[in-house]
Amino acid sequence: FRLAGVPVSGVASLLAVGLLVLGAGTFLQAARRGPVGTGFLCPATFTAAYLSPSLLAVKAGGLPLLFGMTLFAGTLEVLFARLLSRMRPYFPTEISGLVILMIGISAGMAGLRLMLGANAEPVTSAEWSVAGVTLASMIAFNVWGRGLVRMLCALEGLAVGYVAASLAGMLGGTQFENVARVSWIALPSLEYIGWSFDLALVAPFVIACLAVAMKAVGTITVCQRMVDADWVRPNMNSATRGVLADGVTTMLAGIFGAVGTNTSTPSVGLASATGVA
Repeated sequence: FRLAGVPVSGVASLLAVGLLVLGAGTFLQAARRGPVGTGFLCPATFTAAYLSPSLLAVKAGGLPLLFGMTLFAGTLEVLFARLLSRMRPYFPTEISGLVILMIGISAGMAGLRLMLGANAEPVTSAEWSVAGVTLASMIAFNVWGRGLVRMLCALEGLAVGYVAASLAGMLGGTQFENVARVSWIALPSLEYIGWSFDLALVAPFVIACLAVAMKAVGTITVCQRMVDADWVRPNMNSATRGVLADGVTTMLAGIFGAVGTNTSTPSVGLASATGVA
């Protein structure tokens, strides 16, 4: 969005739309309505798999091309979901694990560039300390906590992190003043929505679409194993429903003005770690 020259207020509005899309996608995955959804708590998230194609789209045609190609990718994933059972021999579970690993590496590289790149602002010792306290708190609540304390370890760690940031002087009046000026309830603006299509970008978005579909199969397989002590092999009917829900969510992202989505493997990992499925 910054690459497209969108002002801060516009970015906030686009992110608000994106959060609504993620909420809808998470509901679709969990609700199991008709042929869509697995019934698992498998949250939707923005994915690094679409990062490079999305940047190419913004550079070539701005936000309309980004949203149009995202809608195309979501439609393609929906179609791919219908063929998933037939294509299972060509996409074993191990491929899903490899895709998840590669997407994680690409996201990690992007994060390292933001933190340690030539144009990145240096990370201060206070910021490292707050990050360390936050992570250590999450780990401590999960390892030594019991019941509700262990269940809410991530949220409690974030709360500790905010306290640590405040004590370190990293949270000041400016941040709270900005929050205070925002309306309690407001609909996000749809002024940036538009759609276009470019044949030259089909290949990058097709590759990203296949990657997220395989990642969705892997994430849903983790969900299946997590709730079934007698699990032996992936249930392809459940996986098909999950990939279909994932594709519909990306279609919604393209329609309403967000970037490509996918199942959130870290969220499912957190559910497994806390025992809350």
